[in-house]
Amino acid sequence: YDMVDDPAYEKASIQAGACLALWARSNKGCLIGADMAGARGRTAEYIGIRTAENLLEDLQRGATVDRHLADQIIPFAALAEGWSSYLIPAMTEHVETRLWLMEKMLGTKTEVRANLVRIQGIGYQRG
Repeated sequence: YDMVDDPAYEKASIQAGACLALWARSNKGCLIGADMAGARGRTAEYIGIRTAENLLEDLQRGATVDRHLADQIIPFAALAEGWSSYLIPAMTEHVETRLWLMEKMLGTKTEVRANLVRIQGIGYQRG
């Protein structure tokens, strides 16, 4: 694997706490990520294991976006022109709600088949 080492991250933190962010490029060329923040009683080992498991799950499901981007990208697709399509790791209430909201607010058409999300954007243009 390729690892990018940034000296900016070698400095000590000014606050107590922990977090981990991982990302990988899928065999389709998509950048998929996973992260977790520390909490009282949450060990660094737990953070590492769960973050790695989440990343691997999303990659193994053939997703083209990770579980967090799956719902966050919907408003942008709804504003774009034409159809946008992407594969999500799994259907969540966040995705379901965001799709419903874009249909109600913007009149977009949406389709979900298995883990394929399709959104027909309204072709919004500023001005």
